[in-house]
Amino acid sequence: MMKKLCGIAWIGLAIFLAWLGGEKTVQAAELLGEGSFSEIVSIAQQFGSADLIREEGQEPRFDGKINGILYAGLFRDCNEDQSRCGSLTLRALYEVEQMNVEKVNAFNTDTKSGKLYLAENKLLVFDYFFPLQGGLSQENLQASFEWFILGLQDIAKILDSSPHQSRSLLDKANELLR
Repeated sequence: MMKKLCGIAWIGLAIFLAWLGGEKTVQAAELLGEGSFSEIVSIAQQFGSADLIREEGQEPRFDGKINGILYAGLFRDCNEDQSRCGSLTLRALYEVEQMNVEKVNAFNTDTKSGKLYLAENKLLVFDYFFPLQGGLSQENLQASFEWFILGLQDIAKILDSSPHQSRSLLDKANELLR
């Protein structure tokens, strides 16, 4: 009798584990992965404009606009044929005449939505990075865009007292990454 109960328990455990494995397979199918460029751009379009750009020999990217701010989505860590990329950086550039370094440092200390830094040619750069390896749920990607937008709003507060202009990213984004 005891052997039958143990056998039934093992069968029940095997069925339960198979069911759990099936759940993970369904969840994995819902993840956006390293080659999900169009799907990622589609989610970006929920927050503003975004257009996918694929150029021969270049890593894919998309250029967009959120609340009047120009930005780029830069797919990085791509394989040789640029069909799969391991990370995405959302980048906004601002042309500034002057910027208080202490304000930039305070932003990086107080804000958890990306990093802000001064680059050459009077550019203030805001980067929000996240990995794509292993997949990313649509909800997580949407939340990432929301965090990016919070960062843009925090930057707007910093720039209120400084002359600035949102910069076209078509040429500058790739230039800064190389």
